[in-house]
Amino acid sequence: MSRYHDTEPGCRRPPGSGSKGYASYVPDYFDRLQPLERLTPYSKMSCVFRMYDRTLEEKVILKMPAGLGMAQPDQCEWIEREIVALQSFRHAYAPHLIERGIDDYGLPYFTLREIDGPTLDRFISDRHGRGRALELAVELCEVVAALHEAGLIHRDIKPENVMLERDGHIRLIDFGIARPPGEGDDTAAGREIGTRPYAPPEQGTDREQPATDVYALGLVLCELVAGVRVPVPRERPEQRFLLRSWVRGRLCRGLISPLLSRIILRCVDDDPGLRFADARDLERALRRYVGVRRFRHAWTALAVIAVVMGLL
Repeated sequence: MSRYHDTEPGCRRPPGSGSKGYASYVPDYFDRLQPLERLTPYSKMSCVFRMYDRTLEEKVILKMPAGLGMAQPDQCEWIEREIVALQSFRHAYAPHLIERGIDDYGLPYFTLREIDGPTLDRFISDRHGRGRALELAVELCEVVAALHEAGLIHRDIKPENVMLERDGHIRLIDFGIARPPGEGDDTAAGREIGTRPYAPPEQGTDREQPATDVYALGLVLCELVAGVRVPVPRERPEQRFLLRSWVRGRLCRGLISPLLSRIILRCVDDDPGLRFADARDLERALRRYVGVRRFRHAWTALAVIAVVMGLL
């Protein structure tokens, strides 16, 4: 697989984090993978590269531990967890795993079919129509529901981890901290898991469950339909209360319907027992709302046509 070996003169070991050339380094020792570009030069846990697969004759994404030449055990574990998650379920809106392995330097890696498109945060800032926003929200619930049914929770759902492919559909990415509900206690070990404000109060504890992802889905749904990003609060109870108040106020200012507002506010309740049980429950609620919305729009259109016909 490799053109370079430690025993050969001129071997090229991957640079370590902070070393000269680390920020621009792209691995060139895979026989079938031609290096193209580095996509995320500064990440604590992983490095992502765009490569050309000579066997498949297409561009792919290569992901390896951050640190490369000085990769830490937790960085390698991040990659291995992501591989396990991607192997545990398949869905049209999830990345397509092509290959996994260990390179000549002992680093775990995997390749994915290339995802070409912006992340969801750009969609939010562009303020698209509410109908399109709901379509994407339903797709996101679908793929997270498939993950829940495979016995895993994502634990880091946010707009930056959702990409819009050229086919117009979403792709949920970054499964490095996905794991079964209630497994372990990161808070006790002093590790902060997830991304504020999308991480609910129970995240990082042994009380995690599929409803943990529902909290993040509710905030992303709010951002999609309101067309504005949620502020990042500090980790204090009063700040969480202010976050929920902000969501309620933004829904009112955005003239979001009472039914959709109730769905979103139920998602972001601090008590996981009061949220939707999992992403499938939330998906069903959203589909019901979309059906009601279309029905109302159809009747409104018929009423307008009747009025115009009457005037004529």
